[in-house]
Amino acid sequence: MLFDNFIENPSLGKIVASLAIILLGLVLGKFFGSLSRTILNELEANSLIKNKLKSNFNLEGYTYYIISFIVYLLAINLALKQLGITTIVLYIISGIALIAGILVIFFSIKGMLPNLVSGFNLAIYQPFKEKDTISIEEIQGKKFNLEGRIIKIKTTETLILSGQQLIFIPNSVLTRNKVIRL
Repeated sequence: MLFDNFIENPSLGKIVASLAIILLGLVLGKFFGSLSRTILNELEANSLIKNKLKSNFNLEGYTYYIISFIVYLLAINLALKQLGITTIVLYIISGIALIAGILVIFFSIKGMLPNLVSGFNLAIYQPFKEKDTISIEEIQGKKFNLEGRIIKIKTTETLILSGQQLIFIPNSVLTRNKVIRL
């Protein structure tokens, strides 16, 4: 009797099939992620990256998460397709991801943009050059008292050697405040 209702109701069958697809996707995602991690571990990918590129990039770990995530997305897509709501949900998810990506980019550029523009101003007008000694007495009205030799002027920051300390000063600080060239 219970199974008679199950067979007669196609929506319930679609829901059960969708849940089965998602569960299978979770298992396969873990499996393929672990398989990729094991293969890269056998190839000693992390140690090659560390020795050759002098980087601590964890290729094995990132590959595990990326492959697992892709399999999860495929399983969710198949499950939604089984329910017949793929396009609507994918448009909504894509829209949310796009908005989130734009916000991340905006907030990361928001802090960098003034320093980049100031770096171009320093390169064009050259109020001071590398190896010049400068003094910054205050920043935004507060006592700062920094004296040092300019080591390098980069696009977003300037490296100053003060005594034995290497100090990174954002270029926007140098262009917005009084800097004395000694």
